[in-house]
Amino acid sequence: MDQDRLIEMADAIFSAGPPLDRDQIIAALNAYWTGRMAIVWDRSDLFGQAWARGKLLTNEQADDLLDDLRRHHDPELGVTWTSIECALDEIEPLDIEKLDLTTTLMAYPGNFQVWWDGTQTGQIFDTDDDRNLFHALSFAARKAEQVKGAVQVCIVDAADNEYPLVYYEILDGKLLIKPASNKIQ
Repeated sequence: MDQDRLIEMADAIFSAGPPLDRDQIIAALNAYWTGRMAIVWDRSDLFGQAWARGKLLTNEQADDLLDDLRRHHDPELGVTWTSIECALDEIEPLDIEKLDLTTTLMAYPGNFQVWWDGTQTGQIFDTDDDRNLFHALSFAARKAEQVKGAVQVCIVDAADNEYPLVYYEILDGKLLIKPASNKIQ
């Protein structure tokens, strides 16, 4: 959202007079948006499209992409799924092997499941967790060390399809991280 539009919305809210409760704010915003419309794209739209294209994004990458789409979209066409796909093609894939699990905050609109030898159900990290990918990858690394074997992290979509994302394995006492593929199929 551009700064001028945000200022207009803030002015509409404060014109209702202080102190404002939630209902007054909602009424002021409804009055402001009467006769206007906005199509809203958010991170989850980008995460879903990136995921479908075999890429993962950080929150920061998604925010940068949204800002870039806002600033450079075709005013006659607006932002479309095609423009999002083209913008995603320009982004380097997230390198899971170099991901700093101590600082990267990521949540994705899907679940992550961690599997290891001898388990029937694995461990699920769902969208209620605002750091679901971070927690899934951290858990997988710890589990690989614990079981001294291969551990797989999968993305699980809404239809319960599993897509291998990365493998953690202990080899010669060292933790190895191997991407499942360059493209999620």
